[in-house]
This record gives sequence, structure tokens and C-alpha cells, in this order.
Amino acid sequence: MSDNLDQVIKKLQDETNKNLEDPFITMAGEFLMDSVQKHPEIASFILMDKKTIQGAFNEMRDRAQKQSIEKKHKGYGMFSLPDGLKIVLEYYEIPAAIQDLAINEFLMEGYRRMSGGANPVPTPAAFQPVPASGAKSGIDLSLADLF
Repeated sequence: MSDNLDQVIKKLQDETNKNLEDPFITMAGEFLMDSVQKHPEIASFILMDKKTIQGAFNEMRDRAQKQSIEKKHKGYGMFSLPDGLKIVLEYYEIPAAIQDLAINEFLMEGYRRMSGGANPVPTPAAFQPVPASGAKSGIDLSLADLF
């Protein structure tokens, strides 16, 4: 690993290890470590002074409060997992082109782990062509045949 990459991993591990009781910080730390290993070009963004995982969650809280006020949600705001991860990456000023890629990779890997390694995207062989309207499907069945 490069020095920058080593520094980023250490920074993220240190913050994650200090907050092991917080599953959100832990998950965000794992997400960022996974992303920086796949996209080393983002290391310098994560190393920026005063940027922390906790800071990213403060940003998320602020956006949720703003959402609550703007949409009159009676004091709560909520984000989907992809939206939450996007806020984390935006906080670190990660370029938009990498944000979507990193989020998709992380979600796909999580799916693979949960499904025992299965491919989350069906292969083309799993699809059967649907006959066009009025075309014969090879099945000759009338309503009378069912009764």
C-alpha cells in the first residue's frame, strides 16, 4: 500500500475502533475503508484536516433536521442507506463520479455476503423471452381446457 493509503486506513480504523459501540460509525468506517482500497485516488479527500466519520454523521443529522423542517415531518428526517452513504462521501468531498460507483460496489458486496456469495444480478440465461402480443408461445391452451 502507498503511504497515503496506509494513513487513510489507519485514520479510519482508529476512529472506528474508538466507536465500536456505534454500529453506524463502524459501518461507515468499513464503507470508507472498502472504498479507498478500491479507489485509492480518494485517499487525499479522506485525509483532509478535521474530517471525521463523526463529522459526516453530524452533517447527516443537520440534513435530516433541515428535511424535517422543510417537509414538516414533525421533528424527524430519514435517509435510505444509499442516500446516507452519499452524504458521507459528499462530506469528504469525494468526486461525484466515484460516489455512485463506491455506493453500488458496497451494496453489491453486502448483498453477496447476505446471500452466501450469489450473484445479485440474474444472468441472461435466467430470463425467458416473452412472446409479442398475439404471437404463439408454444402452449395451446383455451379457457375450456381449464374446466
